[in-house]
Amino acid sequence: MKNLYAALFVLLLTVSVYAQPRIKVLAWNIESGDSEINLIQSQLSAFEGFDLMALTEVNPFWASFLAEAAGVGEGARGESQADFDYILGTTGNDIRMMIIWDAKRFETLGDPIEIHQLNSPTNTHRSPLYVRFRMLRGQQEFMFMVNHLARGDASLRVRQAQGLQNWVQSQEVPVIAAGDFNFDYEIDDGMGNPAMTAFLEGDHWQWIRPQSLYATQSSSAFHSILDFVFTAHFPETWELRSNILRIVEPFEDTALISDHRPVEAVIYLSEPTEFPVF
Repeated sequence: MKNLYAALFVLLLTVSVYAQPRIKVLAWNIESGDSEINLIQSQLSAFEGFDLMALTEVNPFWASFLAEAAGVGEGARGESQADFDYILGTTGNDIRMMIIWDAKRFETLGDPIEIHQLNSPTNTHRSPLYVRFRMLRGQQEFMFMVNHLARGDASLRVRQAQGLQNWVQSQEVPVIAAGDFNFDYEIDDGMGNPAMTAFLEGDHWQWIRPQSLYATQSSSAFHSILDFVFTAHFPETWELRSNILRIVEPFEDTALISDHRPVEAVIYLSEPTEFPVF
């Protein structure tokens, strides 16, 4: 009898955990100028369970192929016929930003928005891009944003970070911001660059810190994290988890694969479970 009770306890615990609604996010700089589209498609197709993807350095001609690859397999809710939609940013020339989402889980509210005032005066960098979503089950609303801050222009990067820090204070729903922020978070000393300091000022943004830290870009000069998932205005009862995905080892910069590692984040919402619990 004790064994039966123990088994029931484990079963109920498992049902409670896995029935808890969640949003699974992928942030990845695919480096389309120096990677091979067929290999990137294959890697995206192998991922399972992601609801939202924030891709950076996307060649516009790749966009539809990437969205198709994202929907290969079961999809985020275990359905045999996945339905993924996408929006491509208009800035960045041939290295743009892209958001892909599971259209069976989320509906868009209004048009996608690009914050062009946080671009360079010549509009040659990438404007932050975001979409407001509503979950079809549960009706939870939130914003999902993809960012790729300036790399070679440190002063612009700080201005972009400050602008995002100001922008998020005026938002009224939960916000998820993902992408390549170029914050140069040094793993060894636990410090980011001035743009990261400006971005986190006031504690409005929360980094979903990965359980284990690895460099997210293959570089002989840096041992740092450039790619992140941040949140803001989240209920304290929501649980956040993140991992840096080591999908290719050894991790080296070649003409075939991206020189960035993907970052995943899982956000567990404290809503009623979808399955009955005894």
